[in-house]
Amino acid sequence: MNFFVFRRTIGAAFALLVCVQCSAVDLQINEALVRARGPQRVMILPFQIEGAGWGQEFADSLGLQLANTGRFIQVERGRELQRLLQEQRFSESGLIDTRTRLEIGRLTSANLIITGHGRALTMRGHGGELIPNVVDTCTVRAVDVESGEHVITLRKRPGRAWTNEYRAKYFLTFSLGWDLKDILRESANFDEIARQFATNIDSAIQSRLAAEERNSAAR
Repeated sequence: MNFFVFRRTIGAAFALLVCVQCSAVDLQINEALVRARGPQRVMILPFQIEGAGWGQEFADSLGLQLANTGRFIQVERGRELQRLLQEQRFSESGLIDTRTRLEIGRLTSANLIITGHGRALTMRGHGGELIPNVVDTCTVRAVDVESGEHVITLRKRPGRAWTNEYRAKYFLTFSLGWDLKDILRESANFDEIARQFATNIDSAIQSRLAAEERNSAAR
C-alpha cells in the first residue's frame, strides 16, 4: 500500500468516526397527531412530480411505508372520489378547501389527507444511461380532515442522505465500489425517500411519547 492509499484509508476511517448523521429530509409534526389514539386513516393523493410520470407510484410507496409503522391505515380511492379529484384538481397545488376536504372524509372515512409535490432529478449513470425514479426535491403535507390543519410537513432537500449506512458503503470501499453518485442514486430513489419519510414520522412520534411518559413519571 503506497502512501497515498494509506493516507486515504486513515482519512476515511477518521471521517467515518467523526461525521454526524445527515439526512436530506426535514420534518415538522403537530402534537395533535402525536396524541392521537389508534391508527390514523390516511388518503394519499397522487403526487405531482415535475419531470416525472411516477407520482402515483411514489404516493403508493409512501402509503405502504406508513402502513408498515402500524400507525396509519391507507384507505382506497373509490370511483366517486376519483371524480371529485378530477373536478377539483387541487392536488397540483396541495390546497384543499373545506368543502372538498370534508367530502373526501365522508367518502373515505379518512382522518388525514396527504398531498405531495416536487421535482425529479435528471441523472445519468457512469455509462451515460438515464437513472429513473430519483427525487430532487419534494414536499409532502398531511392535512387533518376536520380542522384543516397541517399535522405533518415533510421536505426532501436537494442532495444525498449522508447516514451511517451510506457513509459506510462509501468509506469502507474507499469510494471505489461506491462513489457519491451511487449514494445519491440510492438515497434519493422515491422508494427510499418514502421509507425515510415514514421512519422519520414514526421516530418523531415515539420520541415525543417517550418524553411525555418521562415527564409524567417525574411529577
